[in-house]
Amino acid sequence: MRQVFFSIEAAWMLGARMVTLRANPKRGFALKEYWREMAEVFREIGDFADGCSLQVAVETGFPDAYKELTLRSAGRID
Repeated sequence: MRQVFFSIEAAWMLGARMVTLRANPKRGFALKEYWREMAEVFREIGDFADGCSLQVAVETGFPDAYKELTLRSAGRID
């Protein structure tokens, strides 16, 4: 997380308005098993980025089977 926060701060100092992060699947686990953990991590990242006046775009590495769940759940993260 420290590296992500450092990168967000660097982007802010360079005048960026948005950063893109990649959410990779956790090998050996079903998405439903770690979805809550992943959402909490992205909430923390989003809060930090908000403090730098940056938006966060999330690129996913999940197969299309998770597309609906991802889109539905992403709407719950503010």
